[in-house]
This record gives sequence, structure tokens and C-alpha cells, in this order.
Amino acid sequence: VANVREQAADDHAGNPFLAGLQRLRDVALHPALLDGGILPRPQSREQAQRLIRESSKLECVVDLLKTIQKKNEKAIIFAINKRAQDFVAAACEQLFAVRVHVINGDTKAVARRSGVLTRRRMIEAFESEPGFGVIVMSPIAAGVGLTITAANHVIHLERHWNPAKEAQATDRVYRIGQEKDVFVYLPVLRHPDAGRGTEKVTFDQNLNRLLNEKSALKDAVVTPEDVQPDDVMRNVFSKGDPSRPVINLQGLDIDTLGWKNFEAFCAVLLGKVYDAQPQLTAVNDHGCDVVLRGKINALIQCKFSERSPRVYNSEDIVNDIYSAKPHYNDALHEEFKHLFAISNARGFSRRVKQSAKSHKVTLVGQPQLKKWLKRHPVTHNEVAQKLSQERMDS
Repeated sequence: VANVREQAADDHAGNPFLAGLQRLRDVALHPALLDGGILPRPQSREQAQRLIRESSKLECVVDLLKTIQKKNEKAIIFAINKRAQDFVAAACEQLFAVRVHVINGDTKAVARRSGVLTRRRMIEAFESEPGFGVIVMSPIAAGVGLTITAANHVIHLERHWNPAKEAQATDRVYRIGQEKDVFVYLPVLRHPDAGRGTEKVTFDQNLNRLLNEKSALKDAVVTPEDVQPDDVMRNVFSKGDPSRPVINLQGLDIDTLGWKNFEAFCAVLLGKVYDAQPQLTAVNDHGCDVVLRGKINALIQCKFSERSPRVYNSEDIVNDIYSAKPHYNDALHEEFKHLFAISNARGFSRRVKQSAKSHKVTLVGQPQLKKWLKRHPVTHNEVAQKLSQERMDS
């Protein structure tokens, strides 16, 4: 990490972060994979054991497999790195004396000549073998169309950037015909100095937290977005607080939020813009969705449309927040001089603008939200946290 930071400080070094991120991802699997290195296919049980001992994560996986073997059950190991896939399959064959197939993008879906093992034939061989068994798969190749109910243990040796794709891979064992309890394992490396008064966090821990944050917003979007390499890079290579959420909302995300998350997003964003404390209101809100108190006292009405309209036409957005003012002045014994009406629409009709002017209400559409968002980033986690906080009973 320090070496990558030094390269980044060199104006002629380009952007070394992506390469550095891949190196961290590889070394988290096995040191021999660093810089494109190859893990040799072990030719004996002793060689497999020696190579496994060089990787704490692989040691953990082997320990899990020993437990699964004692139960006489089957496991799927998901990995993205093809060099790791080949090694794990060969090592398991030596350690457990079982045939281990690898299913990835190179595996044929249809055999054009006899003797070629297709995905379907590999799965049939895996499922027909009685007792313990292991199969290694790419979460990308296994994402759709495959059913493997003979396995009830899923080990994600290497995580996919998209939590939805990881879930799809896991779902291969959750199909009609599955009669056993299913167990899912996510091996995560911890820094050896963690818990000794340090804040050192590994690549695995960063990625695990970021994926969890994406999954936490599954009610906001139909399919969780990928964790972008930039998200992990900022976390791994920054010198700041490693626990700080870094998955920032982008302008394009606004239309995917849904009305609840849009209200929470507006609360967080305007709280940052005006350096004030925002609080969401309860169901009986009298026309106000967010109360802002601090350097300014403000009331906010939010209107979200599933398909962001070009122009917002209804004067209700102005009337609602204007009508809420006297109630909140009395209920909170404070004067709320500022009123905001916010929509994800791209603009407001002339009639709405005239009404806002006469009632002294500030209209905010999507263009202004995007401008503020560039200067005051809002993370997905901040939106989720705001939703989880207690609402103001008005």
C-alpha cells in the first residue's frame, strides 16, 4: 500500500491504484499469485499441504472442507481467478482423493465432439458420486441456468464485485429438490495487528463491508450495483478513517432511489449543504418530510417520481410545505424561515414557480441536487443510516 501511494505521488507514474488493487486481491488468495504468478498444480498430498499452508485463506477453506467431509456432504467453491480455480481443484483432489471439476467461462456448454465434458456433464458427475464431493466454479459462469442441489455448502473463496451476482451464484443450491440445510461461507482475512490498538484493515474486510453496504440498499434499487474498484481503492489506499463509508451516490442514482430513500437522501444532502441537523418526520407529517435545524431552520417537502419528469406541474408541492410552517413553528417553539420544495424532476412549470415565489418557497430540482452532490458527496450508507434513525413525531 505504501509503495502504491509513493507511485501515485509521482506525476509520471500514471494511476497505479488499479494495478495495486489487483495485486492485493491476488495476494489475499495466495502469495504465489502476486504479479501474475502461477500456483503449480500439486502432484502429491505433501506438496498440496505445503502450498496450502502459505495461504491463511486456503487453510481456512481446507478446514471447512474437512468438516463437510465428516458430514458426508458436498461443497461448491466459488472463485474468479482462473489460476486459483485450477490450483484449488488440483489440491482438493490430492487432499481428499476425489475428482474435482472446474466450471468457468472456458467450460463448454455444448459438446461438439465426443469425450468433451460439458457443464451439464460435470454437474451430473458431481451429483451422482455418493458422499463427499467438491466442485469449483466461477460465480460469473454459474450465475444463471445451473441447478446443483446435491451441494448444500457454498464457499465464496473470492468475492464478486456485485452482491446480486454473488447471490445468484449462491442460489444454484437453493432450488426445488434441495432437502438439506444450506450453509454459506465467506472467508475474510483479518490484519494480524487488528484489535491491538490499530485501525489496520485488509482488502477482504474493506470489500466485505462495501458489499454489505450495497446489499443494505436492496430496497432502493431492483438490483444492487457493483462495488466499483474506485470504492475499494479509496478505502484501501486512503490514510483516513478506514471505517468511513465510501460508496458515493452519483447523479444517475437519484432516479433509482424510491420515495423513502429520496427523502432520506435530501435530508442528508441539505444537512451538509447548510451545516444543519436533519430529521425525517413521522407518517402524520402535516406536509413536511424533513426538519432542518442548525445554522438555518428549514422545512422540506420531497416529491419523488418513478420516471423523472421533465417538468413538475402540481402546485401541491408548494402548498404542502407552506401549510406545514405554522404547525411546526408552534409544535417546536421555533421559527422556520426557510421552506424547500424538492423534486427529482428536471424543472418546474411556470405556475409552480409563480406559486413558490409568492409563498417564499425555494424550489429544488434534479439539476440543483446534482450540483450540490458534487460538492457534498452523500454515501449509500448515510442514506441507510438516516432511514434507520428515529423519526420526529409531529
